[in-house]
Amino acid sequence: MILLCGGLFLLWKSTHEIHEKLEGEDGAVTSRLTPTFVSVVIQILLLDIVFSLDSVITAVGMARKLEVMIAAVIIALIFMLIFSGRISDFIHQHPTLKMLALSFCC
Repeated sequence: MILLCGGLFLLWKSTHEIHEKLEGEDGAVTSRLTPTFVSVVIQILLLDIVFSLDSVITAVGMARKLEVMIAAVIIALIFMLIFSGRISDFIHQHPTLKMLALSFCC
């Protein structure tokens, strides 16, 4: 149920992002629409929950020993923390990749 809701949230978020980038209003109207702190935190929490559960389910499906599952999730978390800043900078420098990734999500 959580994965279904997470998938629906990802579809909604990517569709919204694509719409804003391609067909959204330009200029002062979109600059006035600043996200609130609470909405940003909720979106980050939802995405973290979906992707964390995905990595846990993958680890459970690939390993039979609990120690291997825990190690896989911890290593994946460390890699995400190490490379998230670099990937974020790269995506900001190449906005077409963001649109490509959003289109694959839908």
